[in-house]
Amino acid sequence: MSTPEVLRLPSLPAPQAVGRTGTNIVSALPPPSSDPAYTVPSLSSSTSHLQVRTQALQLAYGLRRVVKLAPGDVVGIFSSNCAEYPSAVLGCFAARTPCTLANALFTPRELSIQLADARAKVLIAGPGQLDVAREALVSLPGVQLYSLSHAAGSLDQCIWDFCVPGKELCDEAVDDDETALLCYSSGTSGAPKGVRSTHANLRATLSLTVAASPRSFTTDEVWMSVLPMSHMYGFGYHILLTAYLNVHVILLPGRFDPHAFLEALEAYRVTAAHIVPPIAVRLTKDDLPRAYDLSSLREWRSAAAPLGDKLGTLLEQRFGAPLHSLYAMTETAAICLMSRQGEPVPPGSAGLLAPGVEGKIVDGELCVRGSNIMPGYLRRPDANAEAFDEEGYMRTGDLVRVEMHRGVQGEEEAWIYVLDRKKEVVKWNGFQVAPAELEDILLRHPAVADCAVLGVPDYAVREEERGSEQVLACVVIRSFLDAQNENAPMLHRSESSDTFSSAGSTDSISRESDSDTSIETHEISAPAKVSPTATAAGGEAYAAANPDAMLALAKDERVQLCTELRTFVDTRVAPFKRLRGGVRIVARIPKSPAGKVLRRVLREEIVRELRVEHGIEA
Repeated sequence: MSTPEVLRLPSLPAPQAVGRTGTNIVSALPPPSSDPAYTVPSLSSSTSHLQVRTQALQLAYGLRRVVKLAPGDVVGIFSSNCAEYPSAVLGCFAARTPCTLANALFTPRELSIQLADARAKVLIAGPGQLDVAREALVSLPGVQLYSLSHAAGSLDQCIWDFCVPGKELCDEAVDDDETALLCYSSGTSGAPKGVRSTHANLRATLSLTVAASPRSFTTDEVWMSVLPMSHMYGFGYHILLTAYLNVHVILLPGRFDPHAFLEALEAYRVTAAHIVPPIAVRLTKDDLPRAYDLSSLREWRSAAAPLGDKLGTLLEQRFGAPLHSLYAMTETAAICLMSRQGEPVPPGSAGLLAPGVEGKIVDGELCVRGSNIMPGYLRRPDANAEAFDEEGYMRTGDLVRVEMHRGVQGEEEAWIYVLDRKKEVVKWNGFQVAPAELEDILLRHPAVADCAVLGVPDYAVREEERGSEQVLACVVIRSFLDAQNENAPMLHRSESSDTFSSAGSTDSISRESDSDTSIETHEISAPAKVSPTATAAGGEAYAAANPDAMLALAKDERVQLCTELRTFVDTRVAPFKRLRGGVRIVARIPKSPAGKVLRRVLREEIVRELRVEHGIEA
């Protein structure tokens, strides 16, 4: 076995910690001010930091004394962005009842899986998510459901009904390895897993983030929030750092509208806009009705997925404010690499290691260690063994390179560039899509013998306009006769073992259109435009190699099958997981001798075909 190539990165010492060891994250926050915390322009409403904190401590009292939860009992929060969301999260922290944040676009199936894995005792759902929540809890009768606000006509009890003026609670002392937040991530591979962020991790996030770019985190900040608070990026900035700095956040819930976004930037004199690449695409490419005064804007801060050099340049040229980078994972509690406001950023770089974060590159993969890094996945010793090495460094799954540039003080600094993912997870609009989850669904269809899901570039748009990968499925189909035989066993290989298992029929689902599900701001792209011929592309090339399956179906039948398979998946998952890249019929899925899908080999083959189809030179 060859010795791995290791490059140790220079690191800066950790900054002064926030709060004492063993302190609840809420107790570590400074006193709340009476200044506005959250303003929702569409509702003409504002909530102060004092109101947010008071409501949180009252909720903590209600959860512990009225709902009778014990420390360690998990509370699920399932809602789109609203002013009540931060109080619910901070209230859970104060009560020492870890909260698990569920994406507001989840289907009942996806929500029930997360709640079951987290072993949640309570679910707090937003008004727009109550129907999905009720359906999800049919299979989880022990979970209590409460609404996040008094929805008109709702029969569900509102969580704030348990709040009594003067009755507040915050358990100040905690164990430093005690879980505070339980977000779900696909990690370096596989299906989503619960990421344990402790009170100590969250305290470290505050000190490390502020130290990484001090000019970005002053007390006179006004931030724009269009990021889902259920995502670690949105939580870290628009709940945790907001409470720590007492800054003003402008909330724009709902579908992303670039005109409303720019008008709010102008009207509220926003100083920093936290975005993801697809938002940058809309801002640079949409026609604008007028010029906007963004002289207050000191930085764009992009994260959650790589933002190309050309797209970043277009954003800066159009609006003037400099673009700054942020690289983090759910597992690193919203901080890892970052560029500093007020200092030049090498184009395309993901940033510098934050103070207190140690890094090394092992055979091209970035590995990090620090007080912000999770202690591990929830009840997943196998995943933890894969994620951490013998020195305690966490493998990020991202392949990187390093360039040395001279800093403003004349010192050499190691800027890190993300090249590709070693892990299998696909990023769409900044959200993680686990191939294993979609493959499991596909393999339940009687026509599918084998499959692999991967991310590919969207060659339908120019390179500088690409903000995400497209999720594409490659399938090997059974023979036509087997596909029509309802009694044929649907055998598929389990991702977690070498055995074969028989998958039963899927549960009934409610179908929803793309236009009906764009209720959260990360769902900002138009539905994928995949022509029937493009959807079925690849069939002709593989006909000779797989005659029993391929030749049994006429061309129009293959097109119909690809469309059917895409619908089969898309109606069972949240919008951001849909197969916008379509379905391609292939003769085989390349695998290693151990049976592991050679996803990179398959991706290279598919990308070559896509480039030819779109007339792009190799």
